[in-house]
Amino acid sequence: MMHLDACPCKMRPALWSFSLTGHGRSSQIPAGAGIVVVDPVSGVRISHEVHVPQCLVNHWRGLGKSQLIAELELLPVIIFFEHY
Repeated sequence: MMHLDACPCKMRPALWSFSLTGHGRSSQIPAGAGIVVVDPVSGVRISHEVHVPQCLVNHWRGLGKSQLIAELELLPVIIFFEHY
């Protein structure tokens, strides 16, 4: 298992998250998100895509949210740190 926080130097991995919405009403995937991690020390490059289920989108919207960008971009970060 790789531990990205075990870097002995001050160079930390770069982490980007992104969200995708507007797949259309006929799509089975209401929203998506992803993450890209680049570790400059080890050269490791990781990317993950997350398909956000409609029930989760409905839950967030039920909380009164009209824009879900924060939730969509945070979800792959949480999954990433849980996995690694």
